[in-house]
Amino acid sequence: MNDSLANSYASALHDLSKGHAEILKKNLVLAGKLLEKEECYPYLNSPRIGKEGRYKIASILFQEITFPPLHALLLLLATKRKLSLFSQIKESVEALIDEEEGVERGIVWSVRPLEKEEVASLENALQEKGGKVIHLENRLDPSLRGGICVALKDRRYDGSLKEKARLLKKHLMKGDIYGKTR
Repeated sequence: MNDSLANSYASALHDLSKGHAEILKKNLVLAGKLLEKEECYPYLNSPRIGKEGRYKIASILFQEITFPPLHALLLLLATKRKLSLFSQIKESVEALIDEEEGVERGIVWSVRPLEKEEVASLENALQEKGGKVIHLENRLDPSLRGGICVALKDRRYDGSLKEKARLLKKHLMKGDIYGKTR
């Protein structure tokens, strides 16, 4: 139920953001940072504080939110003690905006931090292959032993030494010659 409720809120927020997607994205990030403060949740989720009290606290907490539909939604979520849905709503809205703009997000795992130019080169190569604008986030994974692994929504490109070793082992166990097919 919470997934469908979060998706409904996200869809409505996305519909209200036509022409203002950048402002909405910035405000979603800001709201996420405000909600990361651990001292907020006990008050905003407390049944001891009535709806009016939660509304007043949320009004103060979210006064920096400049996109009116998001501000209203945050006040509603706080009043109804449903702020736990915010991260799902945020992810869904961002996915809807990305889909509308033809953007696909992914992760590139590597043993060492990649330079911005390296990530940009990968994004360009994947964009040429798939036709969508690609944005990659670099994450470290020492278990790869070398190389990189890229994961997009529905595709995975694994050029890591870990994967090559796995494939070599698989072929050796079958009695195949690695790299050649029968």
